[in-house]
This record gives sequence, C-alpha cells and structure tokens, in this order.
Amino acid sequence: MSSFRWSRWVTFAAVLLLAVIAAVVSYSHMYELALRHGEPEWRGALFPLSVDGMIVGASMTLLSDAATAAEVVCCRGPY
Repeated sequence: MSSFRWSRWVTFAAVLLLAVIAAVVSYSHMYELALRHGEPEWRGALFPLSVDGMIVGASMTLLSDAATAAEVVCCRGPY
C-alpha cells in the first residue's frame, strides 16, 4: 500500500472515529436535556435525531452547492 493511500485510510478512520464519538455524546446530551424538561421518553429519543438530521441535511445542501459551483445567496438585503 502506498504512503498516500495509507495516509488517506488513517485520516478516514480517525475522522470516522471522532464522528461516532461526537454523535454519541451529542445524542445522549440532547436526550437527557429533553427528559429533564419533561418530555416523554419517545419524544426525548426523537429530539436529537431531528436536530442532527437538520444539520446533516443543511450540510449536504451546502456541500452539493459548493461541488456544483452554485452561488448561494442568503439574506441579501436592499443594500
């Protein structure tokens, strides 16, 4: 295996590991927060998925727009 392929594999594995850790911590934190604020368990379980799902959807939209060199216009005012 060439050093370039090895480097890419190690980078991918490290990013994947960090993403899994962040997802577990994020989910458990938002789940506990929802329960502490009186939400039933089923809604507490769905709350983190809705927040993280929105983040993933928005990120993929931005990535897709950047990949196609589309110009994203946000909140353009009258100036």
